[in-house]
Amino acid sequence: WTRHIGEIRILVAGKHRRLGVGRELVTDMADIAGEKGLSRVVAHIASTQPRVRAMFEELGFEPEALLTDWLKDHGGKVHDLIIMSRGIEE
Repeated sequence: WTRHIGEIRILVAGKHRRLGVGRELVTDMADIAGEKGLSRVVAHIASTQPRVRAMFEELGFEPEALLTDWLKDHGGKVHDLIIMSRGIEE
């Protein structure tokens, strides 16, 4: 049912953040998804990461769903999860 959809997950080490590494990784992965024939890519973003969400929006991703209290941090506090997606241009 979803073999046409790819999922993007990235983690950039603290010392490499704000250098464009995440943007480059997402762009490259979306390009690879297109080469592999996928029509959409999806990313899961914690609501506590507004800069990450903004980067994905700048790259053409749009919010699809908000899952309330879906994530739990090390301290046990719950947070919302935003599911974003972007169509792949052919």
